[in-house]
Amino acid sequence: MIDLKIGKREARLTLKGELGFDQLQPLLQAAQQIEAAGKSVTLDWNQLQSLHYACLQVLIALGKSVEANGGRIAFNEPSPDLYDRLKRYGVWQALLEP
Repeated sequence: MIDLKIGKREARLTLKGELGFDQLQPLLQAAQQIEAAGKSVTLDWNQLQSLHYACLQVLIALGKSVEANGGRIAFNEPSPDLYDRLKRYGVWQALLEP
């Protein structure tokens, strides 16, 4: 599930369940809305169990784009299983790098 709320100060992107390749387009649309709004974003993914690599690429690109436009991206702590996989494959650090 992908839920986007854009407030006055920032956007909140909530990801739950499993994001497979079939969720790539909705995630990309949410990322484009965040970028167009020019807001900082908080990514809430503590209920996300799995993430397709293509969806992960969208999140990395979103972070780079938001920061390039003077905003910030904050990652709430992911689920323990997802965190372990991201860290094992060296992706967690890539998400945090500006």
